[in-house]
Amino acid sequence: RAAIGNPWLLDEVACSLTQNKLNFFSSQQRCDQIQTWYADILDLYGEKLGNRMARKHLAGFVDTEFSEPHLGDEVKLEDIKYYKSKLCQIENPSDVFYEIEKLFLIKSDIFRNRVAA
Repeated sequence: RAAIGNPWLLDEVACSLTQNKLNFFSSQQRCDQIQTWYADILDLYGEKLGNRMARKHLAGFVDTEFSEPHLGDEVKLEDIKYYKSKLCQIENPSDVFYEIEKLFLIKSDIFRNRVAA
């Protein structure tokens, strides 16, 4: 259950158990992986059922990406709830792909603003 929204956790556990170097995934790689995962769910279950089944995991992705400690106070809890709610209510898969990309752009903007400050 801890890996819902955080599939990279399994890699972290495996690397720590084997003392291998931990793989670091860039924000864009994580976004691409989430979108690939979502496309696979749609292929496996069909558009309607796949979209419904993906919601819990998509909400988990939002939690994982926006509740990282290094984001500090720049992302408010109500913002996270809003993004999760919005993402989980979308029926059109094309719009889901767009919103996933948009969330990662928002996260990138937060980092850019912190560096510029």
